[in-house]
Amino acid sequence: MKIIKRLLCPLAVILVLFLAGACGYQFSGLQKNPFGVHRFHVAVFENKTMEIGAEVLFANDLMNELTRDGRLRLTPALEAEGLFTGVIKLMDIETVARKDGYAATERRVKLAVDLELKDPAGTTLWVGKNITASETYLVVPEKPGTEYNRKIAVAKVSKKIAQKVFQQLNWNF
Repeated sequence: MKIIKRLLCPLAVILVLFLAGACGYQFSGLQKNPFGVHRFHVAVFENKTMEIGAEVLFANDLMNELTRDGRLRLTPALEAEGLFTGVIKLMDIETVARKDGYAATERRVKLAVDLELKDPAGTTLWVGKNITASETYLVVPEKPGTEYNRKIAVAKVSKKIAQKVFQQLNWNF
């Protein structure tokens, strides 16, 4: 009886896997290329915040994220099958921890971005509205140290938003 169970269990697993594949079931996951785009261009983002240089940072992080797996290729705008444009529309900083009731010890920076992917004819292929991310950073007694921590937090938020865009473009949920 034990021998039969040992033989039937692996056979049952193989049968279930075979039947699941035969019925067309597939895991949600990466498509081949979003909207058939293989070559793309990312324009420098419009920056409606006071964060100097955020427009270049966000565009660069999006380019890096989209080309990381090798399926998409960055090209000049005239050769692209898809053109990404974006607007950094909001940067909000709030205190999340205080010392003695008044002095901030930790803050959170939150950014919101709108993105659009268009084909060369100007037809909108994809829109990402209000894509947000946040990151906390330490407030230190010296202002330059706090500013440095805030810039590091903004860089982390930029990477998080680029990852969210990649996921929204590539995953079938």
